[in-house]
Amino acid sequence: MKLDPDAAWKLWLFTDADHASKTDHGYSTSGSLLAIAGGRSFFPATFQSKRQTACSRSTTEAEAIALATALFSDAIPVQEFLSQLLGVKVPIICNQDNTATIQCIRNRYSACLRHLGKTHKINVQGLYAAFKELDISIQHCPTEQQAADVFTKCLDVHKWQVALDMIGVFDPHVEK
Repeated sequence: MKLDPDAAWKLWLFTDADHASKTDHGYSTSGSLLAIAGGRSFFPATFQSKRQTACSRSTTEAEAIALATALFSDAIPVQEFLSQLLGVKVPIICNQDNTATIQCIRNRYSACLRHLGKTHKINVQGLYAAFKELDISIQHCPTEQQAADVFTKCLDVHKWQVALDMIGVFDPHVEK
């Protein structure tokens, strides 16, 4: 990702889910990274990795849960705080690697996800309404650039350093 040195501050939200990959239970794992970015700066502000509270029936459902959890519990409160602090609205850009999840949100409804309000206490309509705001957007992120991937599953050894670089974790004593 190339950064403009004079760019305005933005909140980058990366969310991912690992749909029921454990053999001992059927719960998915949600992962997210919220970073404050602008110019050449990229500062990880919050992250989370946690088991979802109910079993998801599909990857799309698990991804929607991860997105809703991170957006409403982390990104929007940080956006409100920074907007008050800086005196300007700081936009949120949500990066999602599941195109079906993005399409369900843009369509405002999904028959396959209609039970989310009962099982996970969120709804697609709430996500749709959040993304209708001018300062909150969602975009497709290729899986290999999904920074939240490291919070959802064990990665192969050859992917570990790339994952650490994406979330801004590095050894300050090693020059790049």
